[in-house]
Amino acid sequence: MPGDMFKTSLLNDYAFCDLMLEQTRSHLFEALKSNKHFAFDPYCELKRRVFRGKGDTIATKLANDIHALIGVMEGEDYSTIREIISGLTRSK
Repeated sequence: MPGDMFKTSLLNDYAFCDLMLEQTRSHLFEALKSNKHFAFDPYCELKRRVFRGKGDTIATKLANDIHALIGVMEGEDYSTIREIISGLTRSK
């Protein structure tokens, strides 16, 4: 499914529940980290998503992250998730 369609569908179903989106994002990230080909430090964490008053809502940020994580699981380059990882110091 194209990215915009995926994110719209996800937000239509779960925008009311940031916690569910956050849990989904965390589960996907942990699944990626358990892969022996994970391209980053195995102790890295996801950035905390907060609403800054302007820009995207937390739900939108989480939906974007979920889309990026699924993309990597489906074969996209790990560099596409670099910006959602906190404290990155190196890649393999």
